[in-house]
Amino acid sequence: MSATELAARAEVTSRAFDAPLPQSYGYGIVLGLGFAFAFIQLALTYVQSRRTVKLTSEEFSTASRSLKPGLVAVGITSAWTHATTLLQSSVGVYQYGVSGAWWYAASSTVCIAIMAALAAKVKMNANGAHTFLEIVETRFGKGTHMVFAFYAFLCALLTGANVLLGSSTTIHTLTGMPIEAVMFLTVTSIILYVRSGGVRASFVMDYLHTMIMFIIIWVLCFTVYTKGDELGSPGAIWDILRDVPVLKAGNFKNSYFTMRSNQGIIFGANNLVGGSSAVFCNQAYWQRAISSSPKSTTKAYMLGGLTWFSIPLVLGTALGLSSRALTGFESYPTYPYVLTTAQQSSGLPAAAAAVALMGKGGAVCLVLMLFMAITSAVSAELVAIASLISYDVYRTHFKPNATGAQILTVQHWSTIGWGLWSAVWCVILYRAGVTLSWVVYIQGVILGSSMVPICLTVCWSKLNKVAALSGTIVGSLCSLTAWLVSAYKIYGEVTVATTGQAYATISGCATAIVVSTSLSVGISLIWPANYDFGATKNIQILDDAPSTIEDSDSDEKTADTSEKRLDKDVEAVDVTEVPAIPNGHIDHLDYDLLHRNYRNGCILSAIFIFINIILIPFPLFFSEYVWSRKFFTAYAVITMIWSVGAGITLIVMPLYEGRGQIAYVLRAVYRRQL
Repeated sequence: MSATELAARAEVTSRAFDAPLPQSYGYGIVLGLGFAFAFIQLALTYVQSRRTVKLTSEEFSTASRSLKPGLVAVGITSAWTHATTLLQSSVGVYQYGVSGAWWYAASSTVCIAIMAALAAKVKMNANGAHTFLEIVETRFGKGTHMVFAFYAFLCALLTGANVLLGSSTTIHTLTGMPIEAVMFLTVTSIILYVRSGGVRASFVMDYLHTMIMFIIIWVLCFTVYTKGDELGSPGAIWDILRDVPVLKAGNFKNSYFTMRSNQGIIFGANNLVGGSSAVFCNQAYWQRAISSSPKSTTKAYMLGGLTWFSIPLVLGTALGLSSRALTGFESYPTYPYVLTTAQQSSGLPAAAAAVALMGKGGAVCLVLMLFMAITSAVSAELVAIASLISYDVYRTHFKPNATGAQILTVQHWSTIGWGLWSAVWCVILYRAGVTLSWVVYIQGVILGSSMVPICLTVCWSKLNKVAALSGTIVGSLCSLTAWLVSAYKIYGEVTVATTGQAYATISGCATAIVVSTSLSVGISLIWPANYDFGATKNIQILDDAPSTIEDSDSDEKTADTSEKRLDKDVEAVDVTEVPAIPNGHIDHLDYDLLHRNYRNGCILSAIFIFINIILIPFPLFFSEYVWSRKFFTAYAVITMIWSVGAGITLIVMPLYEGRGQIAYVLRAVYRRQL
């Protein structure tokens, strides 16, 4: 089937999606909120520099390896909640039914669960590392390092497209604001606070963004399930869609309310490989493992995975189904037609549902939510790229003896340069006709062969250099070949449209995983390296001076009497949970604790994956059960409860963990000592 025939099948009749909001709304949100957040973070950075930690290269990249599990979990949830999470999950439900949201959430959480175990291994085997590429370079040398660096930067480009392209396209659709303006103005505001505060600034802003995002998600979903003349309850949605066939054929009885969806499983498999590669090749996720306290790393990732799971599950189900159910109502933006293939690929089902249910208010909610997603994810990516450029390009290949101050300078300029380039890159993709769905689907094809060697580099002593390189390079060549050949054989031509189709991309993804795993594991078993990780454990921390103000110099320790009284007022306040590790020494690490964390991480990850990937969906799939009205109502209620619980946990836990530091700073502000 040609690309033209594919498009015509869904676009025999169509209607334009007119912007429900004027451009002034878009500029108000992007400029007003963007620079307001930047101002807030600059103020917090100033307070931080005066009372808690100094900004050094270590602090910029790793937050002195001191973050507690609540804030790290917020960062994980926030960084993984980008346009794909908010929009593509709704697209999956709009096209495949309830299985779309489940497979999206379950497949994407697999990689976070695995990272819970790998994070403990990072602390055990390379606690002084700043990036995962430093571990690669130390273990295998500069040649292998350059190969994996290529994939890391390629992953950053694709992730940037996911984050900026999808959200900016929807904001442009809802407000009419030029997409170039959305991208450049948003990135500029993010650069301001990331450059000044580094990864800790990113985590603090993640907290604010996540709190606002959860509140908006609750507003939208409660509106779908409890209010409105058109819907008002899960049962009303079920009544409307009971006899409506799914847009993509392959569901049992063409029902929206069944897990027996062949296309849904393909959607989940593509997302599993694409999402996993976007995590394991992405420094932003390794950064969270590096930045966390050694004793809390695994806990933070498990908590982040459990809370994040609720977002695509509840939002995708609510907005995806309501978007399809509201097609026949005059309030629907494209009434009386379904969204075109292009509109679906751009992630518009969620936007259409929000506008149909709440009018301008729904459009504002979605724009705000997407803006929060952009700022959170882009800030994480900027810190990650700044770390890669400073440590893995500048220090590794140009100035091995670079000081902490020199590294910090490179990080600042890298933040500015990559931020602006990411906006330019996304404009190029938009002008080329690339959509969010296309980027999501091809991630696994392009990056999938590198993720197994990267993970094994951190945790498996038998992996050798030849196995790591052959698994990555040969796997990529095979996956690209399978992808393009499948597109041609199945759809008749090789174009942007056909290469983004599910069966073409799953061919490439599956090939990448099978070839890469076979070569990496097989060669290593034949010629095991038996690496002891001694060199990676000795990776040095650059900044000689500890980053905490209390430990920095004698002048700070002997502050005036008023400061001493302030310190006495707030008892037992530790500015950081674990002090910075001077000169890379890690003798103080509790390896028994880290081994237990790793073991527990493996067990919990296996249980989590088994329940979400096998125990729940497959019995429903093979039973060919079509959900009843009561079953769907119960499902909707449970997902909402999960979402509320997850949001409250992420909002309250960091405040509780940081109550001492917060009291310390507030008392200082009250006494005008800042």
